[in-house]
Amino acid sequence: MWRSQECFAIILLDIKRRLLRLQVVTIGTATETLAHPHDVFRAVIHREATRIIPMARATSRLSP
Repeated sequence: MWRSQECFAIILLDIKRRLLRLQVVTIGTATETLAHPHDVFRAVIHREATRIIPMARATSRLSP
């Protein structure tokens, strides 16, 4: 099911670039989301990740 809000997530990888976790950092409103660096790096340190891939999913603003 697609969300009607914008969200910011990160993919956490280890030293060998293996997937550790996909974590949603914030879920915002229909038009924006705010991700503080503190929230991102807290997840990185907690999971002992060495690499991250940030992702932002924007909702479509086109009418159906």
